[in-house]
Amino acid sequence: MIKLSLAERREHFLLLLGAFVLAMTILGFVLFYSDGPRFAISKEDLALRIQDDQKFEESAKMALRYVDSASLQIKRFDPSVQAVFIENDIKKTFNDVNAIYAQNSFDNRYGIFAQAAVLYENYYVDRRELKGNINDIDRISKNLDDCIVNRKQLQQTINMMNAR
Repeated sequence: MIKLSLAERREHFLLLLGAFVLAMTILGFVLFYSDGPRFAISKEDLALRIQDDQKFEESAKMALRYVDSASLQIKRFDPSVQAVFIENDIKKTFNDVNAIYAQNSFDNRYGIFAQAAVLYENYYVDRRELKGNINDIDRISKNLDDCIVNRKQLQQTINMMNAR
Protein backbone atom coordinates (compact mmCIF):
# COMPACT_ATOMS: atom_id res chain seq x y z
CA MET A 1 0.00 0.00 0.00
CA ILE A 2 1.28 3.43 -0.90
CA LYS A 3 1.90 5.77 2.00
CA LEU A 4 1.20 9.42 1.34
CA SER A 5 2.56 12.29 3.30
CA LEU A 6 0.27 14.53 5.30
CA ALA A 7 0.50 17.31 2.70
CA GLU A 8 -0.38 14.92 -0.14
CA ARG A 9 -3.36 13.53 1.81
CA ARG A 10 -4.56 17.08 2.50
CA GLU A 11 -4.15 17.92 -1.19
CA HIS A 12 -6.14 14.82 -2.30
CA PHE A 13 -8.88 15.60 0.23
CA LEU A 14 -9.23 19.19 -1.00
CA LEU A 15 -9.29 17.98 -4.61
CA LEU A 16 -12.02 15.44 -3.80
CA LEU A 17 -13.99 18.04 -1.82
CA GLY A 18 -13.72 20.52 -4.71
CA ALA A 19 -14.96 17.89 -7.21
CA PHE A 20 -17.89 17.08 -4.92
CA VAL A 21 -18.87 20.76 -4.52
CA LEU A 22 -18.59 21.31 -8.29
CA ALA A 23 -20.75 18.24 -9.03
CA MET A 24 -23.41 19.33 -6.52
CA THR A 25 -23.45 22.85 -7.96
CA ILE A 26 -23.92 21.59 -11.51
CA LEU A 27 -26.56 19.09 -10.42
CA GLY A 28 -28.44 21.75 -8.44
CA PHE A 29 -28.39 24.13 -11.38
CA VAL A 30 -29.65 21.45 -13.78
CA LEU A 31 -32.43 20.37 -11.46
CA PHE A 32 -33.71 23.73 -10.27
CA TYR A 33 -32.79 26.44 -12.80
CA SER A 34 -32.38 24.83 -16.20
CA ASP A 35 -35.76 25.26 -17.94
CA GLY A 36 -37.98 27.36 -15.75
CA PRO A 37 -40.67 26.20 -13.39
CA ARG A 38 -41.51 22.60 -14.20
CA PHE A 39 -44.55 22.25 -12.03
CA ALA A 40 -46.23 25.50 -12.99
CA ILE A 41 -49.57 24.96 -14.67
CA SER A 42 -51.78 27.45 -16.40
CA LYS A 43 -55.29 28.18 -15.21
CA GLU A 44 -56.74 26.68 -18.38
CA ASP A 45 -54.83 23.43 -17.91
CA LEU A 46 -55.87 23.27 -14.27
CA ALA A 47 -59.52 23.87 -15.19
CA LEU A 48 -59.30 21.16 -17.84
CA ARG A 49 -57.74 18.73 -15.37
CA ILE A 50 -60.46 19.48 -12.81
CA GLN A 51 -63.15 18.90 -15.45
CA ASP A 52 -61.54 15.58 -16.39
CA ASP A 53 -61.49 14.56 -12.73
CA GLN A 54 -65.16 15.48 -12.33
CA LYS A 55 -66.05 13.55 -15.48
CA PHE A 56 -64.16 10.53 -14.13
CA GLU A 57 -65.96 10.76 -10.79
CA GLU A 58 -69.35 10.92 -12.55
CA SER A 59 -68.40 7.93 -14.68
CA ALA A 60 -67.28 6.07 -11.57
CA LYS A 61 -70.61 6.76 -9.86
CA MET A 62 -72.51 5.54 -12.92
CA ALA A 63 -70.33 2.42 -13.19
CA LEU A 64 -70.81 1.76 -9.48
CA ARG A 65 -74.58 1.80 -9.97
CA TYR A 66 -74.24 -0.66 -12.86
CA VAL A 67 -71.94 -2.92 -10.86
CA ASP A 68 -74.21 -2.85 -7.80
CA SER A 69 -77.19 -3.69 -9.98
CA ALA A 70 -75.32 -6.55 -11.63
CA SER A 71 -74.14 -7.85 -8.27
CA LEU A 72 -77.68 -7.96 -6.90
CA GLN A 73 -78.98 -9.64 -10.05
CA ILE A 74 -76.20 -12.23 -9.94
CA LYS A 75 -76.90 -13.01 -6.28
CA ARG A 76 -80.60 -13.52 -7.02
CA PHE A 77 -79.95 -15.42 -10.26
CA ASP A 78 -81.26 -18.99 -10.37
CA PRO A 79 -80.30 -20.95 -13.50
CA SER A 80 -83.11 -23.43 -12.94
CA VAL A 81 -85.60 -20.66 -13.76
CA GLN A 82 -85.78 -20.08 -17.50
CA ALA A 83 -85.73 -16.28 -17.59
CA VAL A 84 -83.66 -15.14 -20.55
CA PHE A 85 -84.42 -11.49 -19.86
CA ILE A 86 -82.55 -11.65 -16.54
CA GLU A 87 -79.45 -13.05 -18.24
CA ASN A 88 -79.74 -10.37 -20.92
CA ASP A 89 -80.00 -7.66 -18.25
CA ILE A 90 -76.88 -8.94 -16.54
CA LYS A 91 -74.95 -9.11 -19.82
CA LYS A 92 -76.19 -5.65 -20.80
CA THR A 93 -74.87 -4.30 -17.52
CA PHE A 94 -71.43 -5.73 -18.31
CA ASN A 95 -71.57 -4.13 -21.75
CA ASP A 96 -72.55 -0.77 -20.23
CA VAL A 97 -69.56 -0.83 -17.90
CA ASN A 98 -67.28 -1.83 -20.79
CA ALA A 99 -68.74 1.03 -22.86
CA ILE A 100 -67.62 3.54 -20.22
CA TYR A 101 -64.09 2.23 -20.64
CA ALA A 102 -64.32 2.17 -24.45
CA GLN A 103 -65.36 5.83 -24.58
CA ASN A 104 -62.38 6.88 -22.49
CA SER A 105 -59.76 4.24 -23.23
CA PHE A 106 -57.07 6.91 -23.63
CA ASP A 107 -57.19 7.56 -19.86
CA ASN A 108 -55.63 4.79 -17.79
CA ARG A 109 -57.97 5.42 -14.87
CA TYR A 110 -60.91 4.06 -16.84
CA GLY A 111 -59.23 0.65 -17.17
CA ILE A 112 -60.69 -0.27 -13.79
CA PHE A 113 -64.16 -0.34 -15.37
CA ALA A 114 -63.16 -2.98 -17.89
CA GLN A 115 -61.54 -5.00 -15.13
CA ALA A 116 -64.68 -4.72 -12.98
CA ALA A 117 -66.83 -5.89 -15.89
CA VAL A 118 -64.59 -8.92 -16.42
CA LEU A 119 -64.58 -9.68 -12.69
CA TYR A 120 -68.36 -9.60 -12.40
CA GLU A 121 -68.79 -11.52 -15.65
CA ASN A 122 -66.57 -14.25 -14.22
CA TYR A 123 -68.57 -14.09 -10.99
CA TYR A 124 -71.79 -14.54 -12.99
CA VAL A 125 -70.42 -17.52 -14.93
CA ASP A 126 -69.03 -19.12 -11.77
CA ARG A 127 -72.29 -18.58 -9.91
CA ARG A 128 -74.28 -20.12 -12.77
CA GLU A 129 -71.96 -23.12 -12.97
CA LEU A 130 -71.94 -23.54 -9.20
CA LYS A 131 -75.73 -23.57 -9.07
CA GLY A 132 -75.76 -26.15 -11.88
CA ASN A 133 -73.17 -28.25 -10.07
CA ILE A 134 -75.16 -28.13 -6.84
CA ASN A 135 -78.29 -29.23 -8.70
CA ASP A 136 -76.30 -32.08 -10.30
CA ILE A 137 -74.96 -33.15 -6.91
CA ASP A 138 -78.48 -33.15 -5.44
CA ARG A 139 -79.80 -35.19 -8.37
CA ILE A 140 -76.94 -37.68 -8.16
CA SER A 141 -77.40 -37.96 -4.38
CA LYS A 142 -81.09 -38.79 -4.90
CA ASN A 143 -80.14 -41.39 -7.51
CA LEU A 144 -77.60 -42.88 -5.11
CA ASP A 145 -80.20 -43.05 -2.33
CA ASP A 146 -82.64 -44.73 -4.73
CA CYS A 147 -79.95 -47.24 -5.74
CA ILE A 148 -79.20 -48.02 -2.10
CA VAL A 149 -82.90 -48.55 -1.32
CA ASN A 150 -83.35 -50.72 -4.43
CA ARG A 151 -80.24 -52.75 -3.56
CA LYS A 152 -81.54 -53.35 -0.05
CA GLN A 153 -84.93 -54.42 -1.41
CA LEU A 154 -83.25 -56.70 -3.91
CA GLN A 155 -81.02 -58.15 -1.18
CA GLN A 156 -84.09 -58.81 0.99
CA THR A 157 -85.84 -60.49 -1.93
CA ILE A 158 -82.80 -62.69 -2.61
CA ASN A 159 -82.53 -63.58 1.08
CA MET A 160 -86.22 -64.52 1.17
CA MET A 161 -85.80 -66.71 -1.91
CA ASN A 162 -82.75 -68.42 -0.45
CA ALA A 163 -84.59 -69.02 2.81
CA ARG A 164 -87.36 -71.02 1.04
